[in-house]
Amino acid sequence: MKYSIVFFICFLFISACKKPYLTSFAGNYYNNCLEKKPLAGRNLSLTSRNPPRSRGEIATIITDSNGQFFFRFEAEDQPASYSIEDETTGTKLFSSEDQNAYDITQLTLYEKPFQARLNLQFKSDKVFTEKDTLFYYNSLFIDDTGRYRFVVEPTNNMIIDSSYYGFINNEIGYVWGIGKTDFDKSWETFGTRKKEKYYQCDRVKLNDVCTEKEYLIFEK
Repeated sequence: MKYSIVFFICFLFISACKKPYLTSFAGNYYNNCLEKKPLAGRNLSLTSRNPPRSRGEIATIITDSNGQFFFRFEAEDQPASYSIEDETTGTKLFSSEDQNAYDITQLTLYEKPFQARLNLQFKSDKVFTEKDTLFYYNSLFIDDTGRYRFVVEPTNNMIIDSSYYGFINNEIGYVWGIGKTDFDKSWETFGTRKKEKYYQCDRVKLNDVCTEKEYLIFEK
């Protein structure tokens, strides 16, 4: 019993003298990975999600005029999991599992981390006149123009549309036709979701990368 008490006292003494590590998360915060516009005046919160700390917020900072941020805090010598969130928008920007407490982590954060410009290109060896109209659709349209758009007298290799896309849904569908009747025929086969029956339409997976442009080509 005597030795147990001595051991317990020594354990408490060592624990009390154990120094925490100073660690940090620092870096830049941008709007997206293409434009890289610094986001100033944003409230960012750093949270620990498991031991050595109980779940809770460690610190909140405001990004400076250049979108830079710096968290510095004490952590024990034990791996933990951390996350950073933009409190202004509620967007989770960073998450780590089993982060060593003594690591100094340099980060580049994006409000929209995966984004690219998608160009729809029309390719045809045919010569069209002003009486020919290309009707087209892609599932990225988020406006009130209806299910399709159109271009009068399309030409070979023309870019008919250019849009930004993210990766919440990384599959897009597209449909096209020369003339409304031809487009409606394509739309009908697109609705079956059976690729072996597709006519002038497709669904494709987009690469999870940050890129200036990615082409989808309508061939006729």
